[in-house]
Amino acid sequence: MENWKPLLAGAALLLATGCASTGNTSKPYSIVDVISFAPSLDTHKAHILGFDGKLNFTDRPPHWIDPGFHTVLVATAYRGPQRQRNPELTLYLLAKPCRKYFIAAKHECSNCSNWEPIISKVQDIEGCTMPDADQPEAETN
Repeated sequence: MENWKPLLAGAALLLATGCASTGNTSKPYSIVDVISFAPSLDTHKAHILGFDGKLNFTDRPPHWIDPGFHTVLVATAYRGPQRQRNPELTLYLLAKPCRKYFIAAKHECSNCSNWEPIISKVQDIEGCTMPDADQPEAETN
């Protein structure tokens, strides 16, 4: 039975980190995701490479972020006949609390290499609640 203790400890740690990464929190948050399908011939899927100057190649979308201003490094998933002139571009995002943003790559035409990152869709986050404006936020020391 002693051999099971490290396995149980590892499973407990994995479960705890999994719960923490779901984004369920008492304070408002925003989510950045990518579109799952191309809504038009000139709009393609995108890859999120990083936030606020930090590259992130390990996490897959969706990404939970604090509301506020963010820079999002985006690459187009489109690999057409021409080489991309701008393989990565920056999207400037003012993330509002309790909103989910879907990022896409909008090309000049269906097979053009010129493109720009766009916010394709915005949704309210179900279950996310804003704090009451009348209630002062608690301070932590």
